[in-house]
Amino acid sequence: CCWAPGRPLSLVEAVRGARCRSAWIHLRRRDCPRTGRRFCGLRKPGKLPAKTIGIDYALEYGSDRIEMHADAIRVGARVLLVDDVLATGGTLAATAEVARQAGAEVVAAAIVAEIAALDGRARCPGLRLHVLLQF
Repeated sequence: CCWAPGRPLSLVEAVRGARCRSAWIHLRRRDCPRTGRRFCGLRKPGKLPAKTIGIDYALEYGSDRIEMHADAIRVGARVLLVDDVLATGGTLAATAEVARQAGAEVVAAAIVAEIAALDGRARCPGLRLHVLLQF
């Protein structure tokens, strides 16, 4: 099973956040340390100090790259992805792919707001999504 709003983080080993600053602050300072879970952020190129792995991906208005530390997660770890907005799905799909490249099992994604008309879910097939607000 996996994490869902109102369920404990104990069902996952690590949490991955893609540039969502408000979620980073909340999870890094409160929820993850309290439950013993690691929070590992993904960032734009050149922002992380150690060896990284990453992926280039398409956005609705161009392209971008997202990276994480190469040793940030152990192989086989169950991870929850966290992002603030799901629009076209490019960032979420790239985040999931980088976590999988590192050997993680991506069990779900928690999203604060989804813009349903942009159909970002279509770029994340098979990924269980938990959304707080849908527009």
